[in-house]
Amino acid sequence: MNRYHVKYSSTTQSLLSLKSFISEIIITSKISDDDILTLRYWMDDNKHLAGNYPFDKIYSLIDGILSDGVIEEEEKEKLLKILSDEKICDHSFSSIDSLCGRYVCLTGNFTFASRKEIEETIEKYSGFNEHKSLTSRTNYLFVGGKGSADWAFGNYGNKIKKAKELQEKGCPILILDEDILAHFFSTHNPPDIYTMQECLQLFDSLSNESLEIIQEQIHSAIAGCFKVVHPLSPHLEPLISKDILSECTDFNWSNQLYRFSRNELASRIESLNTGLHFRKNSKLESLINLCTLNIPERIRELFPEYGAFMLNERFLNSDLLFQLQKMLRSKIQS
Repeated sequence: MNRYHVKYSSTTQSLLSLKSFISEIIITSKISDDDILTLRYWMDDNKHLAGNYPFDKIYSLIDGILSDGVIEEEEKEKLLKILSDEKICDHSFSSIDSLCGRYVCLTGNFTFASRKEIEETIEKYSGFNEHKSLTSRTNYLFVGGKGSADWAFGNYGNKIKKAKELQEKGCPILILDEDILAHFFSTHNPPDIYTMQECLQLFDSLSNESLEIIQEQIHSAIAGCFKVVHPLSPHLEPLISKDILSECTDFNWSNQLYRFSRNELASRIESLNTGLHFRKNSKLESLINLCTLNIPERIRELFPEYGAFMLNERFLNSDLLFQLQKMLRSKIQS
């Protein structure tokens, strides 16, 4: 007899029941009218699960099927395909280019190294570890374990569940298999980091306006995002010539965003159906920050000609950033 008894919350028990029902459908590769109606009745009786992935997604799909009062074969096939094809990991990404300034969360047991070794290596590549739980600022959630990429709809832990829920709200968190992280480590060398002394030498002849740009970039990096530096800034040239700022190619900040009014920008973003909600009294700058943090890849679709600059990769060491932030604050204030 097992001495240990796992006590699940009522929400978890209900989600497990939902998962079990879906698993039976996937195994048989069939879904009947009765299955759809039974699932809908069950979900109507368990609306307290709203907000928990995958409840909202399934409910929305079934609601669409039943909206006209007729269940068509094509609709059943589409629902079955979605339930069967839904995977934990995003397989549209086969690789990543950088971990610099990215917030990284890990879940599961990894096969190529221990969790501690992986976290230490992420820091060498100037990434930020989110040890306890992921947040809306998380860029990557890496899933460890053999076969994890083949997990079907519903087989996930708390971190994956939360990531899926945040994705549904428009947050651009990528859920990736551990193989992508292992491949990145094996094909990329950690960046050389500027020393504090080298930083001071670079900053020595810069104006206060230029130092304020750097300070803003450092503050943004620590916060998990990168604020745009306008390409037309008269103080940008010495920062680029000294290799303090480098052109941003993988963050899709667009200086063109500033050419639109708040209403024009909101209209364009809302047309993407991202699920983001805008407060009517939001300032344009706040709206831009919200959009760029939550849907950076879609921003580039709307504004293909963009210009943005971020800190050179060699600055993105967390200890160094905090030291520089403190030093710049005192230097500018003096």
